[in-house]
Amino acid sequence: MSMIRYYDNNGLLSFIPKDENGYRLFSKDDLSWLEFIFCMRSTDMPFETLCHIAELYMQGSEALEKRKEIFNDHKLGLLNKKEEIDKALELLDKESNKLYRFRY
Repeated sequence: MSMIRYYDNNGLLSFIPKDENGYRLFSKDDLSWLEFIFCMRSTDMPFETLCHIAELYMQGSEALEKRKEIFNDHKLGLLNKKEEIDKALELLDKESNKLYRFRY
């Protein structure tokens, strides 16, 4: 829960309404947004970028192309990282097989 509070305090959830007691009233779309935030943070998307995306979202459809550009840039970065990870896994498999062969 503290991450949700942190995200709220830093503007990522500012559009989510609260009741008279200050409890957030999450809709299904809001929960999807939270899932998106958690997912993007797990892929090392900078917090500042997420804040920028939230600002663009609040601007409406005129900022749609800019959001798509940010998403595509991040996707390309992830694909490059995936290639690096795939190569590293391949090397680990080769080294592991060498160790196994020389064990006996």
